[in-house]
Amino acid sequence: MTPTAKTTLPQPGIQRRWTALPGEALSGSSFDPNSNLHKSTEQGRKAVIKVHFDSLDRPDITCLVAEDPATAAANTNDVSADVVIEQTHTQFNDADQAVATTNRQRFDDATGTGPLNGPHGDQPRSRDSFQAGYPDPIGRTRFQLNAGTNGGLPWQRPALCPEPSDTALVSQLFYAPDGGVHFRLDPMGVATVHQRDAARREIELTEGANVCSDRPAHSKSKIHLRPLAIPALAPGVPVPGGLGDRLRAV
Repeated sequence: MTPTAKTTLPQPGIQRRWTALPGEALSGSSFDPNSNLHKSTEQGRKAVIKVHFDSLDRPDITCLVAEDPATAAANTNDVSADVVIEQTHTQFNDADQAVATTNRQRFDDATGTGPLNGPHGDQPRSRDSFQAGYPDPIGRTRFQLNAGTNGGLPWQRPALCPEPSDTALVSQLFYAPDGGVHFRLDPMGVATVHQRDAARREIELTEGANVCSDRPAHSKSKIHLRPLAIPALAPGVPVPGGLGDRLRAV
């Protein structure tokens, strides 16, 4: 049988659907009146992604759902009748940068349909985990905070990146003169170094780049690059350039 395709161009409020062979599961996209992609399906996958946009057309809630068959053909991002499997809330700052996320994963024994409500809310309940980012003055992510589940308690993004601890895992990103990430230091002090050529193409990636194994976990020690050295920086401070390519922690 010769494969066939059925496609309609996306228009505001109209679905685009296509299939590779007659009788196969459809995949496609749905758009809201502002042309935001607010519902999508993939061929051979029963789960559906539905996205809510705020008043500034920013995607603030994304849900992975087992959709109610009654709305499968509808152009809607409403999840009230769906079984929500995973739900992500994104917080934006005034510069429209995503600075915090709450990820909700449905408990195995959760019941009911509609949005997930955390570990202590109404059904359906979920396991919540929290992350935050802290950009420098020109918008590059400088610190990344993983707060885990916060012991099952509600969590709010701190205005400043906290000191690393067993319950606040902090990663740092350092930037090269070309503006790209030079290296990333994870919460355990392990560095991943990126090397690019003159055309800014990544040509080498080094993991665990010469980091001393005796560095205490979660310590905010100074990071040195041979032959130049830079101090540990406060949140929001950009890193100077010209830092070489070999790393050790002291």
